Amino acid sequence: TFQYSISQIAYFYTGPIGYHQNDTAMTFCLPCLTGKFQNEKGQALCKACPIGYSIGGTSQDACKNCGEGKFQNEISQPSCKDCDPGKYSEEVGATLAIACKPCLAGTYSSAPGLIKVDDCISCPPGKASNQSGNIASTDCVDCLKGWFQDSQGNTSCRACPLDATTTEEGLTVCTKCLAGLFMDN
Repeated sequence: TFQYSISQIAYFYTGPIGYHQNDTAMTFCLPCLTGKFQNEKGQALCKACPIGYSIGGTSQDACKNCGEGKFQNEISQPSCKDCDPGKYSEEVGATLAIACKPCLAGTYSSAPGLIKVDDCISCPPGKASNQSGNIASTDCVDCLKGWFQDSQGNTSCRACPLDATTTEEGLTVCTKCLAGLFMDN
């Protein structure tokens, strides 16, 4: 009996890129499975995609960087993981979830995989939030009576002047007191 070595397989049958064969008795190659690739001809094994990369499909010759808004902390994965809602990442090829930064205070996002801080949604006028990483519009809190906010994306509400107030929560302007009256704190 004659035994072929791996290098002899490559000599007699050079399998295509994206394929492998480690059984010397075979005259055909197998496709690299999802999460693995092969960028050289006639190889015995496929290579694992490293962290920060992914590869979908079979018979692939290269892994792809995880794009912005994504990361991958495991090898041989078919896809990258989205940053959680309330977070974003401008980094390409991120290997850890910590690359996903929280939306700034005064903003929120319920969508996963944001790619820049501007993708976070500003709290509307009449509301504010002093916490970062908010995931819902309800994390933006109404300004209390006697307080207001006339612009969006704020971390706090502003107190009405002494001669004015708000009659309910979540207002954007203060109403002046009637002549001869004042607001008693």
